[in-house]
Amino acid sequence: PILLFELNKDENWRSIINKPEDTRMYDLELILRFFAIRDLYKDTSSIKQINLLKYLNEYMGKHRDIEEEKCFEMKKDFQNIMKLFNDNLGVNTFRKYSSEKCKFFSKINPAIFDALCIAADEAVKNNKPVVDLEKKYIELLENKDFINVTTQQTTNIDNIIKRIELAYMILFGE
Repeated sequence: PILLFELNKDENWRSIINKPEDTRMYDLELILRFFAIRDLYKDTSSIKQINLLKYLNEYMGKHRDIEEEKCFEMKKDFQNIMKLFNDNLGVNTFRKYSSEKCKFFSKINPAIFDALCIAADEAVKNNKPVVDLEKKYIELLENKDFINVTTQQTTNIDNIIKRIELAYMILFGE
């Protein structure tokens, strides 16, 4: 839990969130979500659907006493991703886009958050170059398949995997 509080103070993360720390800890939940969904993405085994609250609580319980080295690695992963997004998308990161109004919504969308963070984590680890991220981000947000998997059955494992893969392909693919 200390790691989550520490990461919640990360300047790039705070800049993207663009709000003071949430007293209801929604910002902490998003950070936890990144690590939990990332691990789920790596090992979906036979799960088809998750109860998100239960899954996050179980994940938190299992990772309560993580080793210092693992903690450092998780911290570095999160900070690298937030820097990448803050440098390239700023306050528009993790938000839906209105094509009609040509503007981003103000509220963070958790399904978009999951997809972007995990796709970026994979891209950073695979040394993928970041090119025209803002343009590609709007393309992703206007993609019909991406809209479907970020608005319908968002805890369905197939939809989680599909939105991560679409984000990776559109934002960082060849």
